Amino acid sequence: MNEKILLIGEHFSENLGDGVICQTVQHLIQQEYPDATFFYSDLSGRKAYKQQRLNVAKKRQWLTFKAKKKAVSLIKKHPYLHHSFLHGDRKMLATIKEKSQQDYDFAVFAGGQLLMDYFSFSISRHLYFLNKRQTPTFFNACGMGSIRSKGFQKILQRALAKEVVSAISVRDDVVGVNQKLLQRARLKATSSYDPALWAKEAFQIQKKDNETIGLGVISTNKEKDDQLIQLYQKVIRQLDAKKIRWSLFCNGSLEDQVLALQIAEHSGHDASVVAPRPERPKALVELISRYRSIISFRLHSHIIAASLGVPSVAITWDNKVDFFFEHLRCGDRVFNYDSNPQDILHKLTEAETEGYDDCLIQQQKEESRLNLLKNIQYIQQTQKNAAGFKKTGMMLDDEL
Repeated sequence: MNEKILLIGEHFSENLGDGVICQTVQHLIQQEYPDATFFYSDLSGRKAYKQQRLNVAKKRQWLTFKAKKKAVSLIKKHPYLHHSFLHGDRKMLATIKEKSQQDYDFAVFAGGQLLMDYFSFSISRHLYFLNKRQTPTFFNACGMGSIRSKGFQKILQRALAKEVVSAISVRDDVVGVNQKLLQRARLKATSSYDPALWAKEAFQIQKKDNETIGLGVISTNKEKDDQLIQLYQKVIRQLDAKKIRWSLFCNGSLEDQVLALQIAEHSGHDASVVAPRPERPKALVELISRYRSIISFRLHSHIIAASLGVPSVAITWDNKVDFFFEHLRCGDRVFNYDSNPQDILHKLTEAETEGYDDCLIQQQKEESRLNLLKNIQYIQQTQKNAAGFKKTGMMLDDEL
């Protein structure tokens, strides 16, 4: 069946974990519907990846990141000013309209941490046009992030209540989603697992034999960045003392890459200890496949690692990280910014020895796949029934 499918997500985010989600969802659908035609809508209205290059010789670029963070933190104090700052671009709005008001058999929000202030307006705009076209739509394995604004909460509640929304599955805080966003809605969210667990199959990449430990980086705010630098300085000193090879890496964010270079400098190393910044989802999966194990922050570095069988230990910065490791029954592999580096490295050694519960991961992968396909099949059956009723009605009209 040649389905026309609109795949909505952060396709072109420089945080490449989002792109991994989108491409694994497409892979899973194509396995079942090889003749399907895909159309793409980026939640942030982008049409392609930004071509960004880091010139470490220019301190101005480092200062630009600091100034940008300070400006955003000030704007965030006023939710609707922040809303305009994020989504007031006319080109972005025009792109969402252009993508959403065409004819599709159905649309799917691919997944990721979408149910939050940041994406409320974009989700609402997509669903406004999808609802006008009566395009059946569902949310796949989404996560709930920060919802601090009552205004944004109402925007999301109204959007999720649209008639065309047929299902909402959540990868982590299903109780929170039902309480905050769907309390009075006709639908309730159901549990699923992140589709990026299928990264190995989707990108056809296997774990490589290597002795290098990956140290994944995230840049959030100055206070946390300073803590991260201090933590990794201690970790690196211990790894150097044991003559264990290591490398700093990021998930694609330019700001994360800048921080990785700062960590290298503070630790007395040059830029050669920082892996080249991956610029596409496949490159991120390939990068993680080359590590024997990782200590990292960003959620999808861990999900990709689990898919590949690369042992990982997390430093938590968002409860979505804790949820993922709890689902794997590896909650003891999650640490904080102020944790003892010796404890972190000891746990990493344990993780390398113990590995993962492969049966559990396979079970979660299958549940993720079946949940996705079930929601598609529900839409198809509903459309088939509607077509049957229409045909019956026409036959009755002819008889009369």
